[in-house]
Amino acid sequence: EEEIQEIRKSQEAKKVQTGYYGEWAVHRDLSFSKVTDYLKEGRPYVIRLKADPSNSKLVFNDLIKGEVELPANYQDIVLLKSGGLPTYHLAHVVDDHWMRTTHVIRGDEWLSSIPIHIQLFEYFGWTPPYYAHISPIMKEEGSSKRKLSKRK
Repeated sequence: EEEIQEIRKSQEAKKVQTGYYGEWAVHRDLSFSKVTDYLKEGRPYVIRLKADPSNSKLVFNDLIKGEVELPANYQDIVLLKSGGLPTYHLAHVVDDHWMRTTHVIRGDEWLSSIPIHIQLFEYFGWTPPYYAHISPIMKEEGSSKRKLSKRK
């Protein structure tokens, strides 16, 4: 956590995009023996996606929006948290593959995650489902509106 906070502070000072990538991905190319040493020391760890920064854009067909072009994922995002729980990104891809999900309909707020999800499907060698992104369904509460929650 301390290392990540220092990286973020340095990135903010340099006015660059924050995150774990490029020169900021300090553990990305550790040797197997170094990783083994860290594990023996009992250091906390996460499992990250080793992103391919050579792709600059992703073009995919959204069933509602049509052809969409987004920046490709270049960040080494966390897939497995230090407590052993998978992130949404990993869980989405694995669950949808093994449940044979063919179509995913979700809110626009998830559109920016498409590059990560498609990259994960490709890395696993799996076929991604079809995606359709919709505007949020709003609920009126008195004189205001809020996004409808699946829990309410």
